[in-house]
Amino acid sequence: MEGIPRPTVHPKPFRNRDPELQAAGVARFFLRSKSLQARRRVLGTIYSPFFDDFKKWRSFPYIFVCIVFSSTPQTKRKRFACFCSSTLAAEPFFVLAGPNVIESEEHILKMAKHIKAITSRQAYNNACNAYLMALQCGLGLPLVFKSSFDKANRTSLKSFRGPGLEQGLKILEKVKVAYDLPIVTDVHESSQCELVGRVADIIQIPAFLCRQTDLLVAAAKTGKIINIKKGQFCAPSVMVNSAEKVRLAGNPNVMVCERGTMFGYNDLIVDPRNLEWMREANCPVVADVTHSLQQPAGKKVYKVPETSDLKRRSGLARAPRLMARRHASKRRLLPRCSSEPKRRASAAFCFARLDGGGVASGGLRELIPCIARTAVVVGVDGIFMEVHDDPLSAPVDGPTQWPLRNLEELLEELIAIARVTKGKKAFKIDLTPFRD
Repeated sequence: MEGIPRPTVHPKPFRNRDPELQAAGVARFFLRSKSLQARRRVLGTIYSPFFDDFKKWRSFPYIFVCIVFSSTPQTKRKRFACFCSSTLAAEPFFVLAGPNVIESEEHILKMAKHIKAITSRQAYNNACNAYLMALQCGLGLPLVFKSSFDKANRTSLKSFRGPGLEQGLKILEKVKVAYDLPIVTDVHESSQCELVGRVADIIQIPAFLCRQTDLLVAAAKTGKIINIKKGQFCAPSVMVNSAEKVRLAGNPNVMVCERGTMFGYNDLIVDPRNLEWMREANCPVVADVTHSLQQPAGKKVYKVPETSDLKRRSGLARAPRLMARRHASKRRLLPRCSSEPKRRASAAFCFARLDGGGVASGGLRELIPCIARTAVVVGVDGIFMEVHDDPLSAPVDGPTQWPLRNLEELLEELIAIARVTKGKKAFKIDLTPFRD
């Protein structure tokens, strides 16, 4: 886009026409036309009312051909090729967003609708050149919708896992067709890759499996973009080898994702240096700003009844102090008054339970903006974040999912930060002695 002047954008682009229908027509024409001049001519016919002087735009890049609403077999290859070139090189960054797990078809479709609307509005609000102007009709900030069909790495067997492979892929395919969104979902076994590759545009390798060679090779053979999450136990240099496994399997479309590093038991920290060191993998770098704040296995928060008499009779008055010690056991919380009926005692004891039953992960949702700002300042290519319309009732990773109602506000801030920091030249440190 260097050297291309910025036009004055009409305040009401597309006027009274449906932008999605118009974008579909433009994309179909682009795919059918082999003439570059014909493509530019159509672009001028449709968009010239919104530019001061279209003659200045003869060299306009038509990268927005990635907006394709047709799913015929003839266009799938071209669509994926354009998707790769536009998403992995998106400005200021691309977004991978959606709920952690598929809860129901209705919920997933609802989330896809609202997230797409938000990212599209970002392009309208920030349309400062024809590139963003074109993307406004479908993908403003390039959006890849994320959700999982099976959470096979849950802390406990009692935790919710999702609808499963077959049903989950059907739901994700409906999202893809209904809202024309690319899909990212994760795989846990090599046997899942072929089926998932038929629906997903990006196949995600979970952090715990980032070194599994067979899984990486099987995912690479699908030809899709492979997003490898860095294990919490791994140094950033490990991702160089993981990305190389995908390339050696014949797939150059790979990116790596930072999702935190273990810091003692049940806690993660984010080291911004990793975002720079992972560039050695020679591929796009993504920052997972939600899982990075996860506190695995849950936080041991105890709920004690308000009635002081009940606490005294059941022996629960000392529960918070006792359980602050890591070696405390449940037997120390048993009622000490033998005269109290057992039924009354057990009812009181149920209040002193782990938040989440000890089987659900905790998290620090309030720090998501902090981590996201840091990642954008460093200059990542993409932001991965899990979003939910009601995080408190989310069956999986509720404490680390960002509220849908706050998504637009956060993205606006990240875009503003990225415009200031991204694209700056790297410092060339001069260590020669300074002389007057």
